[in-house]
Amino acid sequence: MLENVKDGWHQMQALDAASQLARLVNEEASREGVDVNLFQQGGIYHVLVGAGQREFPIGPSEGAVLLPRLYPECYHSLRLALLIHGVDSHPVHGWLSSAHTPGVISETAKAFGSAF
Repeated sequence: MLENVKDGWHQMQALDAASQLARLVNEEASREGVDVNLFQQGGIYHVLVGAGQREFPIGPSEGAVLLPRLYPECYHSLRLALLIHGVDSHPVHGWLSSAHTPGVISETAKAFGSAF
């Protein structure tokens, strides 16, 4: 079983999937005019609501910790809207894997756009 991960292919696919999702969701947010951004760390994406208004960088920062505390209702509402559109995600971050195909990533980004 470990031979399936020894070359790092699955890990790289997860990293690429998270990067692609963050880029696509950020495009959806920009198109919809909402202050929501995703950033990627490895195979994980993080959600920042209100980072622009609070002037936090889009990436690892204290904003990733403070924004969910400042805007809990926004994070909760986004989570509920995503559920309505078929995406079950933690309100602050999510994990991707090599199982997340480009089609799944595209559909997930569209669900974010619909949720916005």
